[in-house]
Amino acid sequence: MQQISYTVRATFPDQATRDRYVSWLTPAHTALVLAAGATKAQVVVMDKDDSANPSNPANVSGPANPSGQTSPAPGWSVEARYQFPSRHALQQYTSIHAPKLRADGLRHFGPETGVVFVRSIGVIVE
Repeated sequence: MQQISYTVRATFPDQATRDRYVSWLTPAHTALVLAAGATKAQVVVMDKDDSANPSNPANVSGPANPSGQTSPAPGWSVEARYQFPSRHALQQYTSIHAPKLRADGLRHFGPETGVVFVRSIGVIVE
């Protein structure tokens, strides 16, 4: 059976909001996701994204970036990475447990706080 990766990336307007989120996320929220079927949880505080900084060499035009377009504004972000034993286990989590856990997260970090959430799902190869 293929293991499934479920990642929630949250991006914050400032470091203080990011730090409040990490305090909320660990250990209580991740423990609830584990109790709801995940077999592993990992929280990663990402390096500050400076990809929109014009002095960043990755933002110059050329073969690697012919349009010269930059990424969204720099930000602070955190990835909560969960591992589920199967798609069925993830589907059970998302249909039964996730709505309540997401609602709690939005009570603390709703749109008015400037926090943006992006979720991704994939098959774990190794």
